[in-house]
Amino acid sequence: MHIEPNHHQMSLWFKIRLYLNRKNEFKRWEIAKYALATLCIFLPGLGRFIHYFTYPCLFTFVAFFCMCFGLLMLFKVKRKWLTPFIIIGISGLAYQLAIGKPLGYQTLTAMYETNHREMLGFLSSPYSIPLIIGGLSALAFLLWLVVGEKPIPLLHKQTFIRRKYLLPFLLVSTILFAMTHWHIRQTYPICLFYNNFMYIDENISIDDYIKNPYKCPDDYLPRNPADETFMLVIGEAARSTSLSAYGYPRKTSPELDEMLKAHPGNVVLYSDGISTAAFTKASAMSIYSPLTVPEELNSVHTRPGMSKIFNGSGFNTLYITTRPKYALRNMLSTFLDDASKTIYLTTLTKKAFDEETIPVISDYIRKTPGRKLIILHLMGSHIEYAAQYPKSFSHFRSGKHLVDTYDDSIRYSDHVIQSIASQLLLNQKPAFMLYVSDHGENLNDMNDNNYGHGTRALTQYELRVPFIVYMNDAFIESHGQLAEKLRERKSQPVSHDNIVHTFMGVAGISDPYVYRSDLDISSADFKTGIRYITDENMNPFDYATFDFSKKDKLKEIKKTLAEEYRSKFTW
Repeated sequence: MHIEPNHHQMSLWFKIRLYLNRKNEFKRWEIAKYALATLCIFLPGLGRFIHYFTYPCLFTFVAFFCMCFGLLMLFKVKRKWLTPFIIIGISGLAYQLAIGKPLGYQTLTAMYETNHREMLGFLSSPYSIPLIIGGLSALAFLLWLVVGEKPIPLLHKQTFIRRKYLLPFLLVSTILFAMTHWHIRQTYPICLFYNNFMYIDENISIDDYIKNPYKCPDDYLPRNPADETFMLVIGEAARSTSLSAYGYPRKTSPELDEMLKAHPGNVVLYSDGISTAAFTKASAMSIYSPLTVPEELNSVHTRPGMSKIFNGSGFNTLYITTRPKYALRNMLSTFLDDASKTIYLTTLTKKAFDEETIPVISDYIRKTPGRKLIILHLMGSHIEYAAQYPKSFSHFRSGKHLVDTYDDSIRYSDHVIQSIASQLLLNQKPAFMLYVSDHGENLNDMNDNNYGHGTRALTQYELRVPFIVYMNDAFIESHGQLAEKLRERKSQPVSHDNIVHTFMGVAGISDPYVYRSDLDISSADFKTGIRYITDENMNPFDYATFDFSKKDKLKEIKKTLAEEYRSKFTW
């Protein structure tokens, strides 16, 4: 009775040993191609290690290489079946080489949601040429080299590998995976699955957000005059360092400059305003949400957005934009659609300039009774700058095309914004307006060929944005103390996290469920706390302590190795 099971176990063990002792016959060039194919598949992992220099990135790259190479050799997988994985790998590396950093969560969501008009605009960027030509050329060559059956010179000899000799590759990969712990989610290719999971999870939460209406309790409703107008104007990719009002030598904001002189008590220029991110979606979420950046990361759907708050407080709300509608529904588009009326002037077949919003807004203010909130999102200085303004606004001619067209777009935005502001200042009813940009822009400022936004490491040029308040005389008369506080704090550090709370403060909405007086610039309780910013992977940082300096990568690697492992190699 005891012999039979042992015999059965020995028989199974014998079969395993027999299987592992068998030889897999190869030409040496076939082994080289399997190794090259594996390398191509996981090249983005190597790129992440070079960029971030973290040991989880290195361990995961080596682990996946060993595991994949071992399995391909063990089962002699046909290399043609690896083509889609090689394409993804080469594309990921091409992106990093062209942009300057690995693909992250923000770029991934932008790829899913960006309208075709915006996508075509990126082709005008200097990095689009090396990205497309270099990537396609490398891809075609490597596919021909790896997938094809053409032998590699000097590697014609026949050889064999016993299957058991491939097991150490799998063992090494297992050990390295164990060493990465939870950090593996930030490594390639796990990050692709993790980022997509985050995106799916975000969109699942949309239904929960929609199902929860908001009604401001009576005790916290506005007691202000019943016919006030509040307006938020969001620029696109406008950086404060490129406005003459902020000291830029070119006259890029001539109308604002004149307005500051003519109405010094009505216009407040904040000298230290920042965006919370270098991507529109992340930064705009901070503008619309009453939560701070760290709270938004997991709980943005748990609080109403700006339009929903004002709807539930008895306001008429309008969202108007010249930006195209998002291709896919997301949390930000849901915030935008909260407005009781939404107008998209740019469609699939028609492009609108920002000035076309002016008569629509004037008409809305004139015809809509009661309290009003208007949110205007401009196309502003979106990449392909020359396409964002009429040719009649081409003004600068230095020979530097990108800088000239960017400055022209800033000058055109100045015209649009001041045209709207002038109407509000002349309004007999109280009116309040804030202009802020979603993020800034890089224009090769460090002579490092860094253009656009969300490219490479975060820079000051991407985060420092104009932050300007406009108040007409009627508003100042009815809200004298608030207006004085807003003027007093023009040198205080502010960010997108202050916007919703400041609008609630000046509008008289004080529901503690959504309102925080310490974030309201007009409140006596205002405090200058931590200003959070996020990187492409939604990691929060304190702006005040964030290191914007460019370091020598080799020196940084040597220093890290020395500090982390000195004790291990000291007897």
